[in-house]
Amino acid sequence: GGWHSDYPGYISQVDDGGFLVFGTTSSNSGDVAGNHSYPNGNDSDIWTVKLSPEGGILWQNCYGGWGNETFYSPHSILKKNNTDFVMVARSDHKSGDVQCGSTSVNYTAWLFEIKDCSQYPVANPNSPIGADTICTSNNLQSTYTTNPANNATAYEWIIEPVTAGMVTGESLQTTITWSPSFEGTAAIIVRGTSDCGESEWSQPHYTQVYTCLGVNEMFDGTTGLKVYPNPAQGFVVFDFYAPNWGSAMANKGCGIVSIADVFGQTVAEQVVTSRKTIWNTYKTKNGIYFYKAQIEGKTFKGKIIVKK
Repeated sequence: GGWHSDYPGYISQVDDGGFLVFGTTSSNSGDVAGNHSYPNGNDSDIWTVKLSPEGGILWQNCYGGWGNETFYSPHSILKKNNTDFVMVARSDHKSGDVQCGSTSVNYTAWLFEIKDCSQYPVANPNSPIGADTICTSNNLQSTYTTNPANNATAYEWIIEPVTAGMVTGESLQTTITWSPSFEGTAAIIVRGTSDCGESEWSQPHYTQVYTCLGVNEMFDGTTGLKVYPNPAQGFVVFDFYAPNWGSAMANKGCGIVSIADVFGQTVAEQVVTSRKTIWNTYKTKNGIYFYKAQIEGKTFKGKIIVKK
């Protein structure tokens, strides 16, 4: 103890053969350090002491505010296990560790938990699960999930770069509202949190974000291409312009259009035999596709979405 009053109220043996002792103290001297009383005051705090099997003090800690915190019965403590205890005490000042009640002299009940956080590390969550590609002209929101992480009670999500969108949600699921103008690669990352701290950040999940807006139009000074509609439902038009179109058409097969999916697999290939070449998409799955159109030695590339 210390120079003032110290009262034990509860003792419990723990796994290592030592003991945890809970009581009240108005000291801030001797064995007692960290009392939250006003300077030079001797108001009481809750005092917790860890003893070795031989009775030596291994560590001690005071819990409370500027006023008096007390408990009077061993029935005021619930032992959840050897490293986790819940206590009901009373306090007359909202300050320090006490985050409830008021600053008046009236006592209020104070419920708090004393836990050895070294026994409850928050595990790293898995990489988020969600869309690999997204077209924001059709869908400005995406949902991502992760699997439960051991000892996590909530989850913190972030997106990089921050200009890609806004993240909402603190559970196993989050919703991202994409910035309508953002195009590029976004990384979605999550970590678990608890009252004992937080885990490391997960491995990122990468999503390729496209706007997929309107007509794709390209012109290199002599030869041009318009691709529409984008997004497409039943068909896509590749509308070419070339200065020598008439003589080019005399030689069938003057150009070619190749369509690939996000994995780089070719899903369609059409020979250009007229100014407007149409890709029928009725049997094509919804998704983002990439085209490469070649005409008169020129190459045009772009992306288009199919959404039916």
